[in-house]
Amino acid sequence: MKSGPLWRLSGAILVAMTFLQFTPCNAFSPSKSSSLIYLRSKSRTISPRQLKDSVPSLEAATDSSTIAQFLGYTVAVGSFSLYTPIAFRVLKQKRADGLTLSTWWLKIASYTCSDIYNFSRGYPISAWAETLVISVEALVILVLVAYYQV
Repeated sequence: MKSGPLWRLSGAILVAMTFLQFTPCNAFSPSKSSSLIYLRSKSRTISPRQLKDSVPSLEAATDSSTIAQFLGYTVAVGSFSLYTPIAFRVLKQKRADGLTLSTWWLKIASYTCSDIYNFSRGYPISAWAETLVISVEALVILVLVAYYQV
């Protein structure tokens, strides 16, 4: 029987998953009056007025969405560092040793599927710009590998 650290970790994860109980979240449930919705917790029930008072204002939500957009675009800019060094290396050496066309076709296919899904769902581009950048980079490397392969 194998008893390495990886086997012990996978066994611990399996045991934890077996004993954890996953239940759907029914945080909002209608009360006896259909016009009121109460947030139920183990310790107390919160009325709609208390819930409204505890929700941040619209200005705070706008600030957090602006921050989220900024972070999304920042990650997209950072995504340029993923495959750009490979493209520069291929251009500098004028050969694509160690790179296969099938790898880059599969990368383009997977990232493009993700891009199409996000676009079709209408998600803001800041949420999936990094996969769009990586798709374009993978396409550029595919062209370079096809051009420089012997």
